[in-house]
Amino acid sequence: MIQVSEWMNKNGVCIFSPTEHAVHLDLIGKVHGFSSAESYFNSLKEQDKTEKAYGALFNCYVPQCLIDKSLSHFSEN
Repeated sequence: MIQVSEWMNKNGVCIFSPTEHAVHLDLIGKVHGFSSAESYFNSLKEQDKTEKAYGALFNCYVPQCLIDKSLSHFSEN
């Protein structure tokens, strides 16, 4: 699933909506880990950093017990 999503995004097959970015972010976190998900999040345009993207990033931090990172993102938002 993530390979298809990455290919579609990279090749411009479809332009991701903010919700699709959040889903992709969640997939990256599950497959590649929170640091890759964080890099993807940081590369997003500001208009794509919606509450859904922040929630997906938060879901990457929680299993790793990264409380400080979680709180820092929510204090910025």
